[in-house]
Amino acid sequence: MLLAPVAAVLSADGLTSVRQPVRIYSAEHDQKLNPRFHGDWLYATLKAQRTPVELVTATPAIMSSCPRFQTP
Repeated sequence: MLLAPVAAVLSADGLTSVRQPVRIYSAEHDQKLNPRFHGDWLYATLKAQRTPVELVTATPAIMSSCPRFQTP
């Protein structure tokens, strides 16, 4: 499981060995990590490599349920 991943530090080549199912939570209204360049890119890259992957839109309610990511 990846929550609001910073995919910029990952490379497509580096992800080729991932074979286990992956669930990505991408923040719906993220003001710092544009999903197009992070969660969406990671999802598309893993999907192209036939890795079992699911992309979940993380709403503020989901994000606030994680103590480290609570919104004010």
